[in-house]
Amino acid sequence: GVHELSKFYKDPFKWYLNKALNIYYRDEQTLLPDTEPFELNKLEQWSIRDSLISIPESAYEEWREQRTKAGLLPLGNIGRIEIGQQAIQIANLKSRIKEVIGDQERTPLNIFTEVGKYKIEGRLENIYLDKFVVVINTSKISKSVAGTFVQYIAAVAAGNPLEYCLITDQKSFHIPKDELTTHKAQRLLLSYTEYWIRGYTECFPFYPDLISLSTIFEVLNLTYQDFIAEIENRREKTGEYADHTVNDPYFVRIYESGQMNESWYRHYQTVMKGFYETIHEFLPDLFKR
Repeated sequence: GVHELSKFYKDPFKWYLNKALNIYYRDEQTLLPDTEPFELNKLEQWSIRDSLISIPESAYEEWREQRTKAGLLPLGNIGRIEIGQQAIQIANLKSRIKEVIGDQERTPLNIFTEVGKYKIEGRLENIYLDKFVVVINTSKISKSVAGTFVQYIAAVAAGNPLEYCLITDQKSFHIPKDELTTHKAQRLLLSYTEYWIRGYTECFPFYPDLISLSTIFEVLNLTYQDFIAEIENRREKTGEYADHTVNDPYFVRIYESGQMNESWYRHYQTVMKGFYETIHEFLPDLFKR
């Protein structure tokens, strides 16, 4: 389905380890803490901001009470202060969302299309009339762009001309409605689907979270030796400077297994360039520093 396709493009390493080898790492962030939290880490603060994006301000207090009862927020004024601080950080983002969708309610879209021998179907929730709206609450956007772009391609391939609206706290980016033809979307979707199918049986050479969009085409021209050296440098950082991408357990499993060899890297360069050159064709401003 379209959501499985999106999951693959967000994290092909996790997809491969889950589907091919039945390897799963426990997400500690989903577990209830044993003790009441008094100080939230950066991931927990991000989670608050991500939740507040879709909640009207009038519902913040009710949401705080629910999270506090679940042991996910500090009690009393400490929790209120934390929510207030995180709400300030997403004020610009919520303003941009308002500019794009106004008072329009969601109009979820069921899609179905056939490309080659494959059937792609699913339900897209973030549709507002003729707009496919993507909200990104992080400075690292490569993964979210990859996952939502293939969903957008699938929707257009299924005969739904939509405007792609990508909203960050810095800027909004748009692919106008009708700029992508159904024929081109079907051709792209077939290619993306074939890559996805390969991801069931091999560590597919694609990993969007590893590179920033502003430098992606420069970094993809690195030699293999420089590519590995860059990863090693990032793995050495600890504490508050730790790089969560290269310390992700799924990434570490693949990296330390030796699968990211020189042959893999050559294919990685080709696939990544092809995928992001297509996005650059429609959203060139997204790649500017």
